[in-house]
Amino acid sequence: MKKKYRNLTIYTCTIGLLMSVFSVASDHLPYVGEEVSFVQSIIMYLAVLINSLSFWFIYSMIVGYKFAENLKEAALFACLSVICSITFYLVIGSFYEDHAFTSSLLEKLKNFGSWYAPSIVGGIAGGTTGYLTKRNRYTLSLLGAVLLFQLLINGSTSWGNAVGLATNLTFCAVLLITTAYLVYISVPRNRFQN
Repeated sequence: MKKKYRNLTIYTCTIGLLMSVFSVASDHLPYVGEEVSFVQSIIMYLAVLINSLSFWFIYSMIVGYKFAENLKEAALFACLSVICSITFYLVIGSFYEDHAFTSSLLEKLKNFGSWYAPSIVGGIAGGTTGYLTKRNRYTLSLLGAVLLFQLLINGSTSWGNAVGLATNLTFCAVLLITTAYLVYISVPRNRFQN
């Protein structure tokens, strides 16, 4: 039991912190039209990819899949993991904001609420999806829905630059792989043995 909690804490602190750093980096990217090196392009791609709704959903899914023994644990662990990661994001991001420490308490509470409320809902949804995937692989179709939603959020203008194009193609590739896997598991095994 202690090992499970230790591993969850390590996962949250390492992967959550890494995701938070890339998400803050995504918020402070240079204009895409500027000259950027290959390494900067890779960092920009990773930052935009990691700072996406679908990537945070996958992060929560892993918590539910890997660390939870029941649905309640999946929701709780994923929720706590996302709250920690969003806290990392807000703390790191506050160092880049001029007005981070000058806003009123009410403004700070509204800002925190606008981050924590959706994060809690997304964490619970991702964690329970991850846990349910252990029981029924077809639950992965929810990941496909999240990926489609992400592509809709990104919109058609995101295909117009190299970073947006690469990110969208990554989402499409994950969507195709997930769909192919779901089709594969739905085909009876005896068809492949003939």
